[in-house]
Amino acid sequence: MKVVRAIGKGMEFTRNNPREAAESIESYFDGIDVDILEESLIGLKNTFKGYGEMNQEAWDNAQDPLVEFGKISGVSTKQDTTEDVIWTNSYIEEAFKK
Repeated sequence: MKVVRAIGKGMEFTRNNPREAAESIESYFDGIDVDILEESLIGLKNTFKGYGEMNQEAWDNAQDPLVEFGKISGVSTKQDTTEDVIWTNSYIEEAFKK
């Protein structure tokens, strides 16, 4: 649960401070301007349904370009990403209890 809470805090920080978040990750994206990173983070915040929650569309959107461009080693076709096969939201409520 600590990891899930930490991810949630990071997502909240990014949502509220996209410029600072972009500056903090800039060194991991060689050659990409911090302004572009900031715009990407601003765009992503609209896809967050809740801290840590997942859905089928998000899994498909994440997997499709990785498979298409051969970025997942040994995977050349789309894999089963249905709920309860490789992801679940069952822990979310417990992780964020106050």
